Amino acid sequence: MRRHDNKLLSRVTQTAVVLALVSASSVADVFQFNSKRDWETWTFPPGVLVTNNDGSITLSRVDKAINAVSNSTDFLHKVKRTRDLIPGGIRGFSNESAVENLVDGRDDTYWQPSQNDVLDDWWIEIDLGRMVYATKITLTFPDTTDAVPFRNFSVYINDGERSTAAKDIFQFTRVGRTTSPNESRVVEYALRTLDPGPATGEHLQALDTLSFAAVQYVRFVPEEIHD
Repeated sequence: MRRHDNKLLSRVTQTAVVLALVSASSVADVFQFNSKRDWETWTFPPGVLVTNNDGSITLSRVDKAINAVSNSTDFLHKVKRTRDLIPGGIRGFSNESAVENLVDGRDDTYWQPSQNDVLDDWWIEIDLGRMVYATKITLTFPDTTDAVPFRNFSVYINDGERSTAAKDIFQFTRVGRTTSPNESRVVEYALRTLDPGPATGEHLQALDTLSFAAVQYVRFVPEEIHD
């Protein structure tokens, strides 16, 4: 019996993001500067502001689905252990030199674990560098004749919140799992958030399921070596 290589690509799709500035004065939705010097004390990420023809400045709008994995290394966040700022990215414990292929945005590259490593070392973790509201996670396996998709696996997420405030310990929630041996080249898991909400009323129609989830970390954990 011959062992086939398991190979994997991954992607996280983010929902639209709308930002708003709320004034500290009595005029809603407006923030005013009294001098050029005050304005220059503020810094904004590139692309956040739009200068309009009338001289007004507004926030730009992101209203399309994007791959939140593709720019994960552009974002920095602090780790408790060293208090250093680190970028997002990906880590793995098997065939570490190839794990970057999972997030390079190319269709012709992939990651496969080393057949010499034990199954417990085959898991990988993607750090988006910041928390995003994601609608789905897409796993894409390469379409090659000499490889088969992972057969059994689970997918977990965490929103960046620590289980212990002083340590980098995170609790993950499983959002997807194979219920039978997988043979698909593309596997998608829609993300949901249960939100009962505080509102009450006789004729109130409340939706308690949101069509996204807060995500910063994604783990892919194989559960079987395919022979």
